[in-house]
Amino acid sequence: MKKNNDRIQRKTIDTLGVMLFLIMLGLLVWGLIMIASSSAYTSVIREDRPMYSYIRKQVLAEMFGLAVVAVIMTPFGGAAISWFRRSFPRWVLLAVAVSSVILLLFIGNAEGGATRWFTIPHTSINVQPAEIVKVALIMVLAGIISSYTGLNRLWAGYAALLGLSLALAALVYEISDNLSSAMIIAGIGVVMLFVSTKDRKIHFMVAVAGVIIVIAFKAYMGNLPPSAEYDFRTQRVLAWLHPENYMDGTGYQTMQALYAIGSGGVLGKGIGQGIQKLGKVPEVHNDMIFSVVCEETGLLGAAGLIALFAAMILCIGMIALNTHDIYKKLVVSGVMAHIAIQVMLNIMVVTAVTPNTGVGLPFISYGGSAVLILMAEVGIVMRISWENACKVVEFKDKKARRS
Repeated sequence: MKKNNDRIQRKTIDTLGVMLFLIMLGLLVWGLIMIASSSAYTSVIREDRPMYSYIRKQVLAEMFGLAVVAVIMTPFGGAAISWFRRSFPRWVLLAVAVSSVILLLFIGNAEGGATRWFTIPHTSINVQPAEIVKVALIMVLAGIISSYTGLNRLWAGYAALLGLSLALAALVYEISDNLSSAMIIAGIGVVMLFVSTKDRKIHFMVAVAGVIIVIAFKAYMGNLPPSAEYDFRTQRVLAWLHPENYMDGTGYQTMQALYAIGSGGVLGKGIGQGIQKLGKVPEVHNDMIFSVVCEETGLLGAAGLIALFAAMILCIGMIALNTHDIYKKLVVSGVMAHIAIQVMLNIMVVTAVTPNTGVGLPFISYGGSAVLILMAEVGIVMRISWENACKVVEFKDKKARRS
């Protein structure tokens, strides 16, 4: 049996997995180029640090991420993924995620009016708990839905699973004031329930409720007088609705990003030649890095980056379609939802389609824990895709022997 398995593994070429890995590498390289271009001014002028201090940290995080992907692709990684089918491991993971969020209350680093990460004591390693919550939600929902068949098809079961997603989103928002991550967490839950539930009535009711809430919220915010005093979050929404009234305040970042996008034209100014990154766009190497892409590589570069993301999402979607195990299908679907929602949300924020919520562009923006989690998620999808390919080869091999 062992010789037969070895022979099957040697014959297996996982095309989708290889494509996904190459796309991820392309995005990582593109991100390093953009981080190097956008962070140099901040490092030298504002923080009096070496020019490539940000890029050095990002490279280290990505190298560690590649090591994690390599481990996931081993038999140990495959066993670990299947291990979270069980009740105890997934609830432990969820408890760790929730505990990491609560730790922000005690050792969190406050910056920009929010507390989104903490530093592990006696190290320089920063951890963003919201990223851990995203992974935990994916594994927990996949495990529950696959273990309790039919639970999500009941109104009460569907409401309970959706409530878990919304509760985690509310916890992240309440403690870390991270609206973007809260929206992504809620979105992951909705997508996974959509994939696993065939009852269209439930989806229709959830969609109608969501649309009503959004319309009512926008109507309420649109009727608020822009001259009054509001909290920071309300001011961001009003700056989105009335940017001309907040150009020197909460709307400054978005307006400067739009200037960068507009000045890039079709072909861009060239890598390293952007102007808006020189102290004009806050968090330019992080949340607003897409504006640097547009300014320096132009409309063509921005379209190419979006096409690369679309290829990644399509590749993950095809892997999900080829996965017949419901647990693994939901895990892949959750990863797809995470990446797709975060990409769309970041680009919509930078282009002022939605209010500024502060969210990084996957694989492109600076951030060690964020890119590490994303790479681990892609590694999980690659492992599942490879297992699918092995099963196909094994099936064909058995069929050939019978004939």
